[in-house]
Amino acid sequence: MATDREGGWIGGVAARFLVPFEAARRERLGDKYQELLSRTAILQDPDEVVRRLRRERAVGARLRRVLDVKAIDRAEKLANELKTRRWLNRQIDAKELDALLEALSLALRSNCANVADLWDDAGNDRKNAERLSLIHLQTVDDLAPYAPDIGEQLKFREKMRLSREFAQIQLAPTKLGNSAAALRDYCESRYGIAFEAFWPRFLLIIAAKNANVSDAIVAAKIQLDFSILCLTLTVASLASWIGVLWFSGRSLWTAAVIFIVGPALAWVWLSIVQSSYAAFAEVARSAVDLNRFDLLDSLHLPLPQGSEDEAGIWQKFAELALLDEKTTPVTYRNPVK
Repeated sequence: MATDREGGWIGGVAARFLVPFEAARRERLGDKYQELLSRTAILQDPDEVVRRLRRERAVGARLRRVLDVKAIDRAEKLANELKTRRWLNRQIDAKELDALLEALSLALRSNCANVADLWDDAGNDRKNAERLSLIHLQTVDDLAPYAPDIGEQLKFREKMRLSREFAQIQLAPTKLGNSAAALRDYCESRYGIAFEAFWPRFLLIIAAKNANVSDAIVAAKIQLDFSILCLTLTVASLASWIGVLWFSGRSLWTAAVIFIVGPALAWVWLSIVQSSYAAFAEVARSAVDLNRFDLLDSLHLPLPQGSEDEAGIWQKFAELALLDEKTTPVTYRNPVK
């Protein structure tokens, strides 16, 4: 049944038609991650930005005057644009940050930003020096550190999205199938756990030892099953109405409603199914993360000393218990009496 829900029922011709769309979607996600990776890599180090602007400010301080107000205006304009991106939690590109640093460097070299060093600390010189100093402080304290931080966050989110929606190798013809493959891949690549084989055992141990997690799994499963049932009934009803219209339909309005509202409603339920499976998959991942040692303990298997040992323990037990490969040696941990 799991295979049917994931798109295993789709025939070879339809699968070959659908797979390129999923491949293109995976490629788009991968390209976006690589783009974020490259954009983050070329950002200037915030500490280097601080040192660079400090040197430029020291050069301008020796002038003891404000000589280029237009340079301050340009730096202020660029800083305000990046502050707006900062407030909207948007990424700042390396080119945008570099443009601000170039403009601010010129403004700091051409003007004195230290009010105490001005020959005339009254009037416009004082006002412009204070404005330039504020731009400098906002850049080094806020914008320069923010750019790499938000880049790392977006890169992490995109990588997480890619790992949640696609397996590393397997590619299914549907979004739901790829989400299921990603769940299996998560358990196998991180811990060496064959998800479909061990999941029923996880459910037993979770029900016995962790009622809260068990309730969360049941709730997610009920929501998933309900959405699949609604999608199935919607598609079946749509097919039935199309048959009725084909043999005895007379009203164009009825046909318009069926052919417009029906597919739209089916699409909505399909989106709900996909979201429900994504929620179930997250609960399943968390359940495996939190309870895998409890299952090892219940199977009287030794607990791993590190991540490199864990995959071997799961794989050896799977070969013995599930594949009946008796040549695989399994070491049991006998309970202390």
